[in-house]
Order: sequence, then C-alpha cells, then structure tokens
Amino acid sequence: MAEEVVKTKAKTAVGDTICIGLDVGTMHLVCARSDKSDIGITRNVFLPLDTDDIQISELSDISYVEGEDNELFIVGSDAFKYANIFGQEVSRPMEKGLISPKEISAIDVLTLMLKDLIGDVKGRDTYCSYSIPAQAIDEGRSVIYHKKVFARILKSLGINYT
Repeated sequence: MAEEVVKTKAKTAVGDTICIGLDVGTMHLVCARSDKSDIGITRNVFLPLDTDDIQISELSDISYVEGEDNELFIVGSDAFKYANIFGQEVSRPMEKGLISPKEISAIDVLTLMLKDLIGDVKGRDTYCSYSIPAQAIDEGRSVIYHKKVFARILKSLGINYT
C-alpha cells in the first residue's frame, strides 16, 4: 500500500525480532522496519465507499483497505483521485496532529492503514516506537487519548510498543 518507498541500506535481521519506527502524522504515515531496507510512506487520507458502488476487481491498481460491514476505504493519493471522480471529499483520520473527533471511522481506518503499511509480523517478536505530538498550548485536546489509541492499535496487531 505504501505510495512512496524510500530505499535505505540493507538491514540484517537479528533472530525473529523486528524493530519498527512509526511516524503517524496528520499528512503522512511513515514506517521503517529493521528487517527491511524500504521505508513506507503513505498519505493519511481516505475515501469511504460502499462495496455496492464499486467491485473489488476494479481496484487492482488502487491503494485500498477493507473494513467490516461491506466497507471499503480508498487510501492515500488514490483517495484524492477517486474523490474527484465520485464528486466527494477525502476524509482525514487526523486533525491538528491528533485523531480527528469529526471522523467516526478514523480509528478503524487508521488500524487498517497501519496494518497494511507495517506488514506481516506474525510469529515474530516485534517492538515499535511511535511518535506522539507534544501537548499543545493553544488547543484544549489531550494527547493522552491519542497515545492510548495508537497503543491499542499496535497491541491489536501483536506489536509491543513504546
């Protein structure tokens, strides 16, 4: 799913342990893994669609994630492209550096996008350090909820976090 891949020097895996660095920003999601030489980058936007509106076979070259209840989310730059085609606006799961309170699907979509961006870690001892914003001085929202949501997402993916 990563729209952009940055190549780095080849890594040598140590046993079955994977270390992940994750930057969850308002504009981009960025993931680096100790067992891969690629850094995955994707735009942090989505376009919700109902599978009644489009067939999965039509999405072969499109970045998307599937949710429950017949939900389909086109993600990243493809979301912008198809928003214009369908006459819709993209949704952002984050706002001002924190999870958006305006998007009901934000946590579900972020979970699906991160699962796809991080990739398979089943059966591997995996540790992730992820970014959280500093407490804003001009905004009444707390980063504690944001931090706990991402901890829960990583835990649901079987990843230890710091």
